[in-house]
Amino acid sequence: MAGGIVSDILGTVGIYAWKFLCAISIVSVSGSVSKFALHYYYTAKKQGTHGKMDSWLLGIKLSVVSVVLFVVTAIGALAIVLQRTWVEQITSAFVIGQGFALRALVECFLWGYVVRFNLDETKVRDKQVTVMWGAEKVVGTVSRIDLMHAYIKNDDGVHAVPWTAMQQYTLK
Repeated sequence: MAGGIVSDILGTVGIYAWKFLCAISIVSVSGSVSKFALHYYYTAKKQGTHGKMDSWLLGIKLSVVSVVLFVVTAIGALAIVLQRTWVEQITSAFVIGQGFALRALVECFLWGYVVRFNLDETKVRDKQVTVMWGAEKVVGTVSRIDLMHAYIKNDDGVHAVPWTAMQQYTLK
């Protein structure tokens, strides 16, 4: 009888070890694929085979794809090793944490989208603007605007003021 218990325990340990090693190999293959893609991207960038803006945008896209690939692979690897309810709870906690971490960026993006939708850049360019940015008062002219920032030029240089700081401003 005792031999059956030992073999059951060894069988269970073997199954969990196999699942754990499968999860590790899946995550390592995902990491290798993203490292491979990024390595050849940076090699092409050093050789100058494409323009700077295209290179920058491609680098961002590759980085985003590699992060998404890693997250999806990690969740899949967790599903191999852990129970489904645990994986759901871990994934939910991760998503909520990312929501809180990225709240300021999302708020700035949405505020910039609303302002840019209602504000014509040609009407505000080279006009004087006054903004309270934290404890600092920024006075200057609007040199350009994009989806996340208004660029205000003054004697100190160009300040990239986020749209969340531009909720109250005066334009002359």
